[in-house]
Amino acid sequence: MTQQETEAFSRLGKLRATIQRIELFWKDTTALEDDLRLHIHVDKQLEFELDKEVPQIEQRWRELLFELYEYSQPGNIDTATLMIFSRDQLWLQTLTEAYLLGCPAGVQVHNSALLELVTNPIDAFLQMLKTGSGLSEGVEQVWVENYLLEGKKPANLDIPVKRVEYHPQELMSKITDSTAGVMLQFGGRGTYPHYYGEVGLHNCRFLQQSGSQVAFVTVAREDLVSAIPPLGVVHQRNWIDRTIRTYDFKIYQAHDHILESRLSFANHLEKAQQQFLMLHAEQVLEGIVLQ
Repeated sequence: MTQQETEAFSRLGKLRATIQRIELFWKDTTALEDDLRLHIHVDKQLEFELDKEVPQIEQRWRELLFELYEYSQPGNIDTATLMIFSRDQLWLQTLTEAYLLGCPAGVQVHNSALLELVTNPIDAFLQMLKTGSGLSEGVEQVWVENYLLEGKKPANLDIPVKRVEYHPQELMSKITDSTAGVMLQFGGRGTYPHYYGEVGLHNCRFLQQSGSQVAFVTVAREDLVSAIPPLGVVHQRNWIDRTIRTYDFKIYQAHDHILESRLSFANHLEKAQQQFLMLHAEQVLEGIVLQ
């Protein structure tokens, strides 16, 4: 049996087990509905803990959705590294803080780092020469000694940023004008579907007295050390021209252009961000069922 056949058998086995759990879930849900009808219409004294039963059913259904997502999108869905890029320091800090404080239920920040612009690439090259590391054939990007190396040929090599890791609690105070971006590694059951919908432009209005700022957000399924920003995004190239959200600080309202939903946030942007992340996850997971 080839490796491909072995993997196919493994996936089918997991799918069969998930289907069996869905059938059991359907039976339990139907039984719960029957008990509720009996409680309402027949026997008011029947012991029925609705506040306890319904959350358990909802949690089981959510886990089944995660399993279906894993089947349709093989790979680790419990880790996501969010990367935020903006040349406006205040907007980068504000958006980063909203993601740090606005984690969905069950999701936590595990690691964080800043991507600092490299002002002296010669020193970076010398460090790489010492390690003997560099781009392999067919590879356009690689981390070398925490430096991001980009390019196809030695003559066109670029070292746009250096990754500097910080504890999440001290990250905000380290962002300066030389910070090109932020990396946030999140973890927890079903983390990736929550952040999948964040990829694109996040526009800010009236954070300062006038004008607007823009940030580009992307996400990887790898951990922070392995995740690599899309080619060219550090220099604001190859930004996906899709507006995900507009944050208006004049009226304190965030407009999600994908969900076509608006939320007020007053002085707590993280609460709106958390709600948007959960709504995006619901949309992604429900889409799996419809498929």
